Amino acid sequence: MQHVLTENIQPILQTGDEVEIIAPGFKTDPEVLNKANLLLSGWGLSARIPKNIFGQHTLCANTDAERFAQLKYALTQSSAKVIWCLRGGYGSNRLLPMLAKLKKPKHKKLLIGISDITSLHVFLNQKWNWPTLHGPLIDRLVSQKLDLESQTQIKQVLFNGEQMQFKNLQPLNSAAKKIKKIIGPVVGGNLSVLESAIGTPFQIKTKGKILCFEDLGERGYRIDRMLQHFNQAGIFKDCKALLLGDFTGGNEPNSD
Repeated sequence: MQHVLTENIQPILQTGDEVEIIAPGFKTDPEVLNKANLLLSGWGLSARIPKNIFGQHTLCANTDAERFAQLKYALTQSSAKVIWCLRGGYGSNRLLPMLAKLKKPKHKKLLIGISDITSLHVFLNQKWNWPTLHGPLIDRLVSQKLDLESQTQIKQVLFNGEQMQFKNLQPLNSAAKKIKKIIGPVVGGNLSVLESAIGTPFQIKTKGKILCFEDLGERGYRIDRMLQHFNQAGIFKDCKALLLGDFTGGNEPNSD
């Protein structure tokens, strides 16, 4: 049996549309902002980047108050259809208590990002029932760290509503080998970010869902510890399936 994960996304963007760029986590090289403008302009889009997107903060791209103000503007202004995150890194979860006090806007937006942006994905999916896309970060797009095939795919998804397919998934246990088809919403994201929300009002809800995990730079025992936490917290109990994405880096010291 060929294992395929598919997801339908309606066409979101048209030539001339505006895209909001935000940095809810780490900052990056300011030159990335110029490259982002050039990239999206080449796609026929207009990028709106806050003038003070970067500020003085020990951990993040700016203070919590300023990053939330930029996020709030991106969520509530009506002209842009897409909010695209500049970079991941730590910081998005610090904005959740303020986000929880914000009234749900009338116009839905599509949030794009991965890694630490998982915190925002879960909130928008669960609290506001908004669509989100676990897609490439802007700094990855403009720094040539994303292959051409992936760049083409994200454009086709956004402009044409092309169905995303992940073919040849490998069944990892006997139950997965027996089941021919599973239908359900795909939720999840970065494993360590999702684990940090267990026991908070922002914990992921998995009943009837296909739960997806990925992570970067986490050693094997830490991955196992987080999975044990999920299991002991009962989060796997009612989900339909567990989907494991890429777990890169995290080699043991002195190992190949």
